[in-house]
Amino acid sequence: MKKLPTLLALAALVLADARAQTVYTDLSSQPTGLVHFNSVTPRNRFELAHGTYEAQPTIIQGTLVLPNHGKPPYPAMVLSHGSGGIEPKDWGRWVLLFSDMGIASFVVDSFTTRHITSTVDDQSQLDQAANDADALSALKLLATDPRIDGRRIGVIGFSRGGVVALDTANNYFRQGIIKDSLQFAAHVAFYPGCGLRYWTKPQPMTGAPIMMALAGADNYTLPQPCVAYAKVLRQAGQDVTLHVYANASHDFDSFVQRPVYHPKAQSARACPDREIDLATWEYRILKTGQRFQDLDEFTTAIGHCITTGATTGGNAAQAVRAEADVREFLTRVLQP
Repeated sequence: MKKLPTLLALAALVLADARAQTVYTDLSSQPTGLVHFNSVTPRNRFELAHGTYEAQPTIIQGTLVLPNHGKPPYPAMVLSHGSGGIEPKDWGRWVLLFSDMGIASFVVDSFTTRHITSTVDDQSQLDQAANDADALSALKLLATDPRIDGRRIGVIGFSRGGVVALDTANNYFRQGIIKDSLQFAAHVAFYPGCGLRYWTKPQPMTGAPIMMALAGADNYTLPQPCVAYAKVLRQAGQDVTLHVYANASHDFDSFVQRPVYHPKAQSARACPDREIDLATWEYRILKTGQRFQDLDEFTTAIGHCITTGATTGGNAAQAVRAEADVREFLTRVLQP
């Protein structure tokens, strides 16, 4: 691959003083590097889907990197990080890959300006809906950049960010932020949690192609619920590419090539697979078929199922396979 500016230089951009930056409402001035923009912070997905979140903007930051070859307008990928925040692999693996493909990257940081370092041990610090809102707000912003093709913007996410990649394919959540027809053109979800589905009939998806990249030995976000969810999506006519990487742990694309045990990491792996109807907001336990209209009754039925302890670690061979699979998927969908 051709070289981008050094990772050290990119890191310096990300760590720049937020207070000294312009907050961009559009990218007509064509900036690169660190960009601050407005998002919102819904307290839950109900607020996101119904647009009932607090209107006061939340300033978020992201880093925009243009590809090292090709001609504008470029396709682009929004990167959504996991519970540990932005990792070296986000720059050193994925931004480099996209640049080599002629794709711009916008690495969204949902934590720094909210004064969060990590949610690994305490997911209650920030609801998943806020990460969803940040990615959709980033899509709106990128679509105003004359160097970017607004019809060819995708999203890739990892763990918590993998859920973002799936949630943003859902029209109920998309329309909570974007009021016109703008949508992501591709969704790439690495080892997301799929134990809680948001669904309704007719199916609520935008129709943009989805790729799931699951870790076969994941004990943090189990792959089986995602395999089942992919089947449901396909039966509804959704374009889904599914890859399960054997013997790979959570965060298998990491540069950390050893198992790391996180004793306090919160996981929903012991919770029963659940579904929420986006039209009626009815709660369902899929295995038993139980249905609830009351959230407290639903919470009581599933019990205190959040457990702690999970293992992460890179798998170089499977990471290389995943790179090839992402390249093939995005070549088909975004046509860089």
